[in-house]
Amino acid sequence: MENKIKAILVKIEKEPEVIEMNTELETLQHYVGGYVQCYNFDKGVSILCDEEGKIKGLPMNRKVNNDFIVGDFLIVADDIENEDFTSLTSEQIDKYMKQFDKDSIIVNVKDEDKIKFLVSGIKSNEEKQKLEELGLYCYDLRDSDDGRDIASIEKRVVVNRIGTMITDKEIKLGDKYPNDFVDYNTFVEQNIQVDTIKELLEKNKDKTNERGR
Repeated sequence: MENKIKAILVKIEKEPEVIEMNTELETLQHYVGGYVQCYNFDKGVSILCDEEGKIKGLPMNRKVNNDFIVGDFLIVADDIENEDFTSLTSEQIDKYMKQFDKDSIIVNVKDEDKIKFLVSGIKSNEEKQKLEELGLYCYDLRDSDDGRDIASIEKRVVVNRIGTMITDKEIKLGDKYPNDFVDYNTFVEQNIQVDTIKELLEKNKDKTNERGR
């Protein structure tokens, strides 16, 4: 067993950093902030995170394999022979430092900035216009290439359009790739889904009343 190993620590809304640490349980718990959950991330590599992170409601950190890691987490190499963890190689460090760089950071939404949204079938331009006249916002949903999931939220989709998202607030989209769309799963995890247009309109009415006081 090594006294110290090289691992990568990925903190919420921070760039990853290479650290040296021992593999004692108390040390691992210190870095992840609770009971340690270990799962296979890549060949011979594991991610260690807080086992109860989602129950605790910890902020999202990064998207990994179509799921989200919440809270701070570690990336370590597996030492299967000794049933322990060992140092990442230089190649692995380079790979994961790039994979989890600043562009992969999920910026968590404050409660007061959360958007209420409704997912519906494809709306025509005329239907969208009527909803927007009520003070709502409409966006197209793009299907994934394999047709299994909704991939992104965009202002206008021509190919692979699967539905419409209606919101009570504007989603900030850029004009050019890669900022001209929002990842669907990330948005859904961070915001509030409702079932009816009425619920979206009630929120708008409350905000209008507040401004009028």
